[in-house]
Amino acid sequence: MEDLPRTNIIDTVVDLYQLIGETKRKTSRKLLGFRVFNFCAFVLTLFFIVANFYYIEGELYVPTLLSFLLIAHVFLKYMLFLYYKSNIGILLGDVAYRSWNYSNFNAKTVLTIEHIHKTIKYLQRIMLTVVIFGIYAYLLKPSLAANKGLILEAVVPRAYFVDVIMLMAQYYCVGIALPMVIGYDFIYFSLCIHVVLQLRLFKERMDEILRTPTEDNKLKLNYCIYHHQFLLSIFFRMRAMYSIMLLFHYFVSLISSCSMLYEIMMRDTNFMNYIAKSISIVIIVGQFALYAFPAEQVAFEFSDVADAIYRSCWYKENVLNQKMLSYIMVAAQRVRYFSGAGLVDINVDAFESVLRKSFSFCMVLRNLINK
Repeated sequence: MEDLPRTNIIDTVVDLYQLIGETKRKTSRKLLGFRVFNFCAFVLTLFFIVANFYYIEGELYVPTLLSFLLIAHVFLKYMLFLYYKSNIGILLGDVAYRSWNYSNFNAKTVLTIEHIHKTIKYLQRIMLTVVIFGIYAYLLKPSLAANKGLILEAVVPRAYFVDVIMLMAQYYCVGIALPMVIGYDFIYFSLCIHVVLQLRLFKERMDEILRTPTEDNKLKLNYCIYHHQFLLSIFFRMRAMYSIMLLFHYFVSLISSCSMLYEIMMRDTNFMNYIAKSISIVIIVGQFALYAFPAEQVAFEFSDVADAIYRSCWYKENVLNQKMLSYIMVAAQRVRYFSGAGLVDINVDAFESVLRKSFSFCMVLRNLINK
């Protein structure tokens, strides 16, 4: 990956990936060794969690399933980041150096975008704080629950050395989740916000061009078409890179929130466990919202481009310019959603679906376990 540019809302992403040394294009021997160590730690942790399914029954399946989903979530995002690392670097480089500079627009637009950037950074800090509390809740799990030696549900080998290695691996995998998970999520979130703002700048520039026709409108429209194609290319590249993760997130959010609700509503827990599980539900739901709501806004802004041009005085342009404008309108008319492997559109409806089904499946899960 090329060195990540520190621009606007990408700063937090750079800081997170610097924690694990993943901001450089070249892979050093130390970094390669670090990756191998991470891979072994995750595989070892997952092995003992999966093995636990053979020794449990009834309602104990729920916490073991949650432990598996947590580690699988972190591991998958880490592997996907490494797989798409060069593509992410190229994409972020294009965004940094080929996007329109909002400072070239009017003062009101500049103030609005700067306010949005500050708000996004504030939201990122809030999300980081919530996730850090969630991680601490997991790390303190043995002290919160009586007779609990592990932070994740796993088979206990009853061999002192193996027990120590397994416990260390669990602490490590949960502790390193912050840069691996939030860094990957923030790249998506930051790019979505960037595309939304660039599309708004695009509509503003188109409105200026069509409101005051000049002889060089053809050149200006060519420039706008080029930029619109660039924004579409960002969308398509993001959709390809996040397709698997979006599908995974949809089902993991559904299963995890359902299981957490079961844990809270159906099992006897002390107050601190109740708080820890409540924070976990907030993180799970909030994380999927981080994917669904920006995706909805990106889809709206793309489709609104065609409406904005249609509402303008585009018909007053000459025939050649009208053809160029019709090209943009046709390209923008289709509603473009990010999707999970082409199976599930990720938008606000998907988010609401997860919330509704979580409560329904919680009751189904209770009936299945009671049987």
